[in-house]
Amino acid sequence: MAQLFDVRAMIEVGAAERFAELASEAELVSLGLQLDALVSAHAQGDGLAAADADWAFHDIILQGCRNPFLLATMQPLGRALREARRATSNLPVMREHAITEHGRILEALRAGDRAAARAAMRSHMRQTQRDSERYF
Repeated sequence: MAQLFDVRAMIEVGAAERFAELASEAELVSLGLQLDALVSAHAQGDGLAAADADWAFHDIILQGCRNPFLLATMQPLGRALREARRATSNLPVMREHAITEHGRILEALRAGDRAAARAAMRSHMRQTQRDSERYF
């Protein structure tokens, strides 16, 4: 799983930075709705719904970069990423961390702050990797 997180970080950190300058108000609202869905799923102890909200949050950012090559690069990783998200989303502590990290990412994106978006996504990737090493 470490290699998957490594390549994911290489891609998604840059994507968050790029998306900070491209995000539309509708996309930012959609990100907020996915964060709300993650919070709700966590409160209900629903790991599958949490994984879906997590996936959707990241997909909005990737799609929002408006780069078909980015999407083509991520496509082969899709199955492995979904399986990893399902596993990590079953752990309440990892859902709590994801909620916090997604909130920071969204705050940076709403501000249109490229450096903060990059840092927030990097923090999220590192936290997820640390949690995975600890709990799996």
